[in-house]
Amino acid sequence: MIPKVLGQVPIRPSRYKYAYSSMYKHKEGCMQVYRLKTLPFGATRHVYCFLRLARMICAIATQGLYLLCTNFYDDFTLASKPTLCDSSRCGMELVFLLAGWVFAQEGSKATAFDSVCKALGVQFEFHRSEAGLLTVCNT
Repeated sequence: MIPKVLGQVPIRPSRYKYAYSSMYKHKEGCMQVYRLKTLPFGATRHVYCFLRLARMICAIATQGLYLLCTNFYDDFTLASKPTLCDSSRCGMELVFLLAGWVFAQEGSKATAFDSVCKALGVQFEFHRSEAGLLTVCNT
């Protein structure tokens, strides 16, 4: 399961007074000021904050719920025994929901457990895992 998480780190409402950005609108010939509700993704600090939060999500899932989970930027990969798939999926989704993170629950970005997992350009095939074999190839 690889939930896609939106890369928006919210700004604490008490800090909105510092969260303004201005932009020159060429067609209108004037400046416009915007109040941000999230850190702008291009900002250096945003990447640092997002990665810290992603590591926190992974730590809660692995150390708190004992889920077999990894993360790389905004990709979270969750593995489970077939008998525990529903429980693992619900646990991971609960961590995202309680943390306030939005992730794909429907559509092409929402994935389900399968014996083939595609993550970060690599395909893992677990068809023969009972025999101790794992096939890894490019997607």
